[in-house]
Amino acid sequence: MSRNTMNSPKPASLELGRFNDVDATGRGDDYIAMLDLVERLPAALAWRERSYQLLDVAPGQAVVDVGCGTGGAVAELAARGAQAIGIDSSKWMIDAARRRFPQRDFRLGSAGSLPFEDGSVYGYRAERLYQHLPDPVAALAEARRVLAPDGRIVLLDQDYAMWVIDSDDVQTTCTILDAYTRTHTSPWIGRRHRALLLDAGFDDVVVEVNPSIVTDYASMEPFLPSVVAPSVNSGVLTQAEADTWLAEQARRGETNRFLRVFSTFLSSARRP
Repeated sequence: MSRNTMNSPKPASLELGRFNDVDATGRGDDYIAMLDLVERLPAALAWRERSYQLLDVAPGQAVVDVGCGTGGAVAELAARGAQAIGIDSSKWMIDAARRRFPQRDFRLGSAGSLPFEDGSVYGYRAERLYQHLPDPVAALAEARRVLAPDGRIVLLDQDYAMWVIDSDDVQTTCTILDAYTRTHTSPWIGRRHRALLLDAGFDDVVVEVNPSIVTDYASMEPFLPSVVAPSVNSGVLTQAEADTWLAEQARRGETNRFLRVFSTFLSSARRP
């Protein structure tokens, strides 16, 4: 299956903070559909390409993509000559990855306990994973263990306190974004990358911040119900208030007035 399948279904509202627990939701296909939408965004394509450049893995060297999801990055790394291995804690995701890319190496596992010998991989990549981890310190210790000397690590995460959505209703928008931010285990993880990597003993830490400005309402429309849902579920907004806000965003889309800005931290480092 192509990672650019334009006819994939639009998923219903999801708890996006539960990407760390997909199998328990009973909605694995919906999470895969949402992931497919995310990975088609132009910004996501650019982040992935930049992450491969920063990994700088030579042909034939082992690189692990932790939190690999449905395996697209593993396939892209393999196409560049790397010995790419995908790890994910979700059996639903691993099964999907194996169906899509049957020639690639996918394994069920967790960021805190990787199935590799000490110093056996030359690249470690994790995209939108650490924002869901309850113990990023343990995960980075494990990353350092499996990386060979001079091996590279690259982390990609959003900072959910750096989201902007334009609206006439400022208070409701702030309420929605605050409730949505709280659904993520580590919503500030992007800004924490540098300190965490240094504390874990990595060298040459470099942080890039990539703002994404989206004015195409159609590309964001499938995500907005999931952004709004936590404010309704927690009782800080009524469903009617949420529907009014969503209707305003739709009108903005119709009149070319939609604006969403979010920032992704892309951080790289070297294992000494």
